[in-house]
Amino acid sequence: MFDWDEGNLGHIAEHGIGTHEAEEALLDARRVPAPAYQVASERRRAVLGATPEGRLLFVVFMHCGGAIRVITARDATAASDAVTAGGGHDHEKEETTRYRQ
Repeated sequence: MFDWDEGNLGHIAEHGIGTHEAEEALLDARRVPAPAYQVASERRRAVLGATPEGRLLFVVFMHCGGAIRVITARDATAASDAVTAGGGHDHEKEETTRYRQ
């Protein structure tokens, strides 16, 4: 169901996220869509979802054949901070607030 390799494993490890956590966040019944950055050749999507332990994650992924390929994942508040610091829109922060309500 999930497609993992050294590339995406490294991306999530940089943010202290394990594969099981990224998968749990994507499978979370309460997950909400979030804006994702796009690459010309790939249709990327993102969600805010929680692990059973309550860790709220921002996960960027794409569908690859019949599998889900996680591009990266990080704590949702870190994703919001990165967007805000970069001068971009604060959509992730708005979605984080909506998810927690």
